[in-house]
Amino acid sequence: MKREETKFRKLLEKYKEEGCNLLVTGKVSDTSRAQLIENILGTNKKDRKRILAFTHTSTQQIESYLPPGISMEDPDVWVIDQVNNHRSIPAAAAETGVSSSNDSSSSLEQLQNEVITAISFFDYSEGGLNPAQLRFSIDSISGLFDANKYRVVMQFLHAVTAMVRGVHGMGWYHLPVEDDSQMVNEILPIFDARIELRQQSSLVPDQRWHFPDHDLTTEWVRL
Repeated sequence: MKREETKFRKLLEKYKEEGCNLLVTGKVSDTSRAQLIENILGTNKKDRKRILAFTHTSTQQIESYLPPGISMEDPDVWVIDQVNNHRSIPAAAAETGVSSSNDSSSSLEQLQNEVITAISFFDYSEGGLNPAQLRFSIDSISGLFDANKYRVVMQFLHAVTAMVRGVHGMGWYHLPVEDDSQMVNEILPIFDARIELRQQSSLVPDQRWHFPDHDLTTEWVRL
């Protein structure tokens, strides 16, 4: 067990240094989903640049996804809400000419362009991002597959994951299906690893990590 824990920590440090994209699987409650995203966005004691894309969650719930002390209006937070055709961008970004209106936010192409714009803005404003400084999350990608052709969604995932990795950031993409589903197997090669979630009754959800390229699966632990 100790050897597996050591291997896990070394892999996680490697991914933080080089940049990574993690597929999150499993059906959990919205509260548990919010807890997961809050955890991965990091505490307000760290100089994080946070980009949140929502395709499932309403604007009224978004604040619950942010870590304590962080709000949508913070200069290091960029929120894209496709559910209500709304977004919240840093004031400094608006001053550079990025419009706060988004008439075609239901378009997957528009979502891709906005995510890339947000990453580029933070990277430029920092003079280059440090490893793991950028945290990107999309609350659910299942709806993207429902509303778009499979090929188009795959192109979107390839483009966004490449951009996140290019600035040594960390990205999380939730696919709320069982971990052994065919969809997971099909899209897994895009990602560096995956986090499997499970929720038994009303208990706190569990998670375990899978690293297919390193033949490693962790034990179940509390989220």
